Formats: sequence, C-alpha cells, structure tokens
Amino acid sequence: MRALVFGLVVAAGLAAAFLLVRGGGGGAAPAGFPEGSPVEAVDEPGPGPAAVPDAPDRTAPTRGLVCELLRADMRTPVAGQSLQVYSFTPGKMALPEYRVTLRTGTDGRAVADGLEPGHYVVCGPGASPRDVAPRTARVEVGVGVVEAVLVEAAGVRPVRVEVRAEYAPRYGIAPKVVLSRLEDGTGSRFEQPGVLRPGVQAFDLPLPAGSYAIGVLPEGELVVAGGSPQVRVEEPSRPLVLDLVENRARVDVELGGLPAEEFPARVHAQPAVELLQDLPERTWWGPYKWHRADMTLPALEGPRRLLVFGVRGTYRSVEPVDLSGDRAEVAVEPAVRVVVDVYGWDPVADDGLVLDVEAGSEASARVLTPRFGDGYPELRRPALGGEFVVRPGTEIRLLGRRVDGTEAFRRVVEAPTETSEEPLRLSLELNPGPGSR
Repeated sequence: MRALVFGLVVAAGLAAAFLLVRGGGGGAAPAGFPEGSPVEAVDEPGPGPAAVPDAPDRTAPTRGLVCELLRADMRTPVAGQSLQVYSFTPGKMALPEYRVTLRTGTDGRAVADGLEPGHYVVCGPGASPRDVAPRTARVEVGVGVVEAVLVEAAGVRPVRVEVRAEYAPRYGIAPKVVLSRLEDGTGSRFEQPGVLRPGVQAFDLPLPAGSYAIGVLPEGELVVAGGSPQVRVEEPSRPLVLDLVENRARVDVELGGLPAEEFPARVHAQPAVELLQDLPERTWWGPYKWHRADMTLPALEGPRRLLVFGVRGTYRSVEPVDLSGDRAEVAVEPAVRVVVDVYGWDPVADDGLVLDVEAGSEASARVLTPRFGDGYPELRRPALGGEFVVRPGTEIRLLGRRVDGTEAFRRVVEAPTETSEEPLRLSLELNPGPGSR
C-alpha cells in the first residue's frame, strides 16, 4: 500500500535538498537578510559558544535552537555532520556573525541552548550564510525553542539535462520543464532554471536517483516525441536527453459565466480522476493569465474540470469537460477554494496521507504533499497540505487516511456561501500514529 501511495505522489515543488523551519519565526528566506550582502568574510568561523556534544540524549533546552538533519528520503537521520549558526540583524547590511558550530548526534539532532533572542541563519553542510533555501534557514529565537529541520541532499548532484525543444513561442511566456519524482512520498518536483528556448539547450538539475515523470508548464504545451513520458536517473548519472515537440492538437475554448472583472485569471485544467495528485496552486493551462474568455490552447487528454482563479474569486466548470476535440464551450460557476494544512506530521516516523473529501453529492480523494519552509511562510510548522474547490455553501466532510488505512483525522465544515479571493484555510492536527515519535 505504501508503494502505491508513494508511486502516486507527484512532486509538490520541493527540492530534494531543502530546509524546513518548525516553530515560531521561520519564514520567507530573503526577508530580513538583504540579497547581495557581502557575506564572504564570514566563511571562516570565529570563536563562539561550545559545540553541542555528539550524543542523542539531551536535556531539552529552555530557549534556543534544535536542529535535525535528515537524508533526502526525509526519514533517515544523518549523524556526525556540522551545522553552523550565525546571527544577523534584519534590514541591515552588517555581516552575519558566527555563533556556534553544531554537530549532529546519532539521532541526527543538534541543540544550541541559551542563544540570545534574535535572528539567526542556520547553514547546512557545505552552505554559507549567503545561500538561500534549500541550504539555509532563517529563524527567530525568542522565548522557548525553535526547531529547524534540515534535509540533506545525500546522493543528489547536478545531472546534465539536454533538451531539444521544437515549438513556436506563444502567450508571451516560454515553457519550462518540470520533472516529478515517482518513487517516494516527499512530493519532490524539480523545475529547470530559466525557461526553454526553441532549439537545443542544456542545464543542470540536482536530482537523486530514481524515476521521474516529464512535465512541461504550461500544461500540455509540449509533449515527448516518440518516447515514454518517464525517465530514469541512474547512479552514477548519465545526461538525460529529452526530445520535446509542440502539441499541435489545439482546441478553441470559450468560458461562459465568468464576470469580466475577474480577468486576468489563471486557469488550471484539473484531471477528473478518483485520486488527485496535481498542484492547483502551481500549474496553469495556456497563458499564465487569461485576459479574455476565448482562447486557442493545446488539447488535453481525459475529462477535465477547469478551475479559474480570478481577481476577486474562484470559479470552476459546472461539469468535467472534454478538451481533446476542436472546440469546447465551458460554463463556469462560483466556487470556494479550500486549503488544508495538517500539522503534527513527523517526516521520520509518519508516512503520507490521502484526504477523502465529500462535498454535497460529490466525492474525491487527494494525496497530501509536504509543505515546508520558505515556500510556505504562512505555516507555523511543517505540515502536509493540499487544496480543492467546492460549491459555495456546501457541507464538507474530510477524512484523512494513512497508508495502512487507519484514520488520521476527521472534520466537518461548511463552505462559505460566496466566492472570495481568500481561500478557506483549515488547520488540522494529525492523530498520533503507531510509529509517531
């Protein structure tokens, strides 16, 4: 069962090596630490507090920083590695000041106790304060303890990706390759740096060994020419060669019922499947923003429900629609966007979750994916998350299921009666599982 869920989880925009921040104070990476600051002078650590001993059993600190280093599988603690902690003043150009080097114990943890209140940057192995996430995390220490969970890029190294892209530029935006990891439950999604140009090009991506689904944004714009939509990264890695061509099948789409004041709007063509694996907040079909209701776009396979994220509210197609033909007239209706954050998830002890949703007469399921760190500064600590769209005023019944079928949480809420620019955000606590620490 675990293999099934892990194989279904599609990357959620996380790098294979990234930093999470638990507790208070974590947030947007560049905030309070000016980009371009001359920090090279602190590469050589100076004197500071004594390093924490290499021992797994420690007295809990009363104020300070607890760090935990995991491998890229997010489950295996990494012992005997150095983590460096620097203090800095938000909004100032002063160099970060070295404070302490920590060494992880056999449990992958290291503790810096008694730190003065203030702002700190934690550097993973080989990183310096000038780096942003995934190699550093910025935290604020006050009263109590802040926990920073670092995910090491073990086994991850730059893989050369060679792409031949045959297409005509459209929409004023170039496409981008996205590789989605299939093996595990980390929800890892790897986007190319920059964008594709017509012709031959190459770039490097830090990829752990494993299988990946080949995707392109915008949705359906390019397809793999005469080959499998999946690739395998071996160890040691050879260059990945991708041959992408323009999807010449086009469909004329007209949205009906979307108010003019909702433009420009982002549109996502969500697959109408039993188990949802997409990332509605990070995908789009056609131009990133539609400025009118009629567009000619790449045709897509399978029934789809259009989700429309407008200026003032959210809308969805009344019914799933066929976008594989020459023309599609799509009626849309107001909807409520619901975002679910599940706290209490332990990346070492807990597996992934599936969220069952009953909204009126409709039922669906979604794989929840990890959401951490700088990409989600609004989260108070690491969480699993996902989102869906329902009709206004609908009673929503939520059931979280672990991979072993046991219940993780249950909740019943009422959707607002009107659409809004802001989502309905639900914060849920995970019931402790048998393996939780």
